[in-house]
Amino acid sequence: MNIIDKFSSLVKKNQHLLVNLFIHLSAIFLFISPEIITNIDDSRPIPNGVIIKTILYITIFYINYLFINRFLDRKNGKWHFFGMNALLLIVVSVIILLTSHGYTDKGFHPINKPPHPHIEQPHRADNRPTPPMWDDGKPIPPPRHEHNNIFLHAAGRLSRDLLIAILTIALAFAVRVAVRWLELQQKQASLIASQRETELENLKSQINPHFLFNTLNTIYALIDIKPSQAKEAVHELGGMMRYAIYETNTMVTLQQELDFLNNYIALMKMRMNPNRPIEDSLSCNGHCNYEIAPLLFIPIIENAFKYGNTGDPTKGIKIELLVNDCQVKCYTFNHFDNEKRKSHKDSGIGLSNLQRRLNLIYGNDASLKTIEHNNTFQVELTINLKNYKS
Repeated sequence: MNIIDKFSSLVKKNQHLLVNLFIHLSAIFLFISPEIITNIDDSRPIPNGVIIKTILYITIFYINYLFINRFLDRKNGKWHFFGMNALLLIVVSVIILLTSHGYTDKGFHPINKPPHPHIEQPHRADNRPTPPMWDDGKPIPPPRHEHNNIFLHAAGRLSRDLLIAILTIALAFAVRVAVRWLELQQKQASLIASQRETELENLKSQINPHFLFNTLNTIYALIDIKPSQAKEAVHELGGMMRYAIYETNTMVTLQQELDFLNNYIALMKMRMNPNRPIEDSLSCNGHCNYEIAPLLFIPIIENAFKYGNTGDPTKGIKIELLVNDCQVKCYTFNHFDNEKRKSHKDSGIGLSNLQRRLNLIYGNDASLKTIEHNNTFQVELTINLKNYKS
C-alpha cells in the first residue's frame, strides 16, 4: 500500500472527526472574519459591542448545534426547538440593547458630537461661536437632531442583529442535520459491511464440509486398493484442511491458492482411473504475489472431478488456471452422465454459492460463465486482479 492509499484510508477512518473539525473551524471563522476584515487597516480597536455580538452568535450556533439532536428525537421536539430559540432571541435582544447605546458604524461615541476638529470656529463679538463654515465660506447646515431618530436607529440595528441571529440558528440546524445524515449513512454502511461479511462467512463455511466429504470419499476408495496412497492422502488432507480452516480468514496470495489446488488435484487423481485423460495446468506466470479471495476455484474443480467421473475412461477432464494481464482465468471441462447428475440433490448449489461470493467480493471485476452442450460442461471463471496486488 502506497502513501496515497494509506492517507486515503486514514481519512476514511477519521471522516466523521475531520468533518466535525471542519464545521467548528468554519463556524468560528464565519463569525469573526467580517470584523477582522473590516478592521484590518484600522488602527482603532474593535468596538466592544462587535465583540459581544460575535460571542452571542457563536453561542447561539453551538447551543443549537449541540441540542438539536435531542429535539429531533422527541415527539414534540419542534415546539421545544422553537421555544428555546425564541427565548434565545429575547435574551440576545436585551443584551444587544444594553451594550450598544450610541453605537454607530464608526464605534462608540456620544450622541451629541462636537464639531469636527479640523473646522475652524470663529467667535463673534459677543463671544458666541459662529456656525461652522465650508471652505467656500458658506455655513454648514446644523446637524439633524439624532435624539429624534434614536429609536428608529436602534430598531433598525436590532432588526439586523436579530436577522443575523436567526440565520445563525438556521445554519446550525442545517449543519447538524447534515452531520446526522452523514452519521446515519456511516452506520448503514457499517451494517451492510457487517451483513456482507456474515454472508461471506456463511458461504465459505459451506465449502469446507463439501470439500471434506469429497476428499474423504476419495481416501475411503483408496484404503482397500492402495493403502499406502491412502495414508499419504490422509496426510495431504490434514494440510489442506489446515489451510482451508485457519489460513483463509483473509486474502491469500495466488501461490498459496495454487499450492492448495495442486494438492487437491493430486489427491483426486489417486482415485481416478489411471487411463482417464486428465489435463491440468495451473500457473501464475510470475504474478504469484497478487492477492485473491481464498477457495474460489475449488468448487468448479471439485465439480469437474465429481461429475466427470462417468465410468468411461475415454472421457477426460481438463483444468487450466493462468494469469495474464492482471487477470486470472480458471477453466474446466468435463463430460457428465445426465442420469447420474440428476440423482445428486445438491447439483448446482456450489456454483450458485460461488457466484454469490464473487458478486460480494469483486462485483464487476469477476465473471462466471458456464456452457453445457452434448453432455459436456465447461466453466470459465475470470477475475481482474489489478487492484489486488500485495
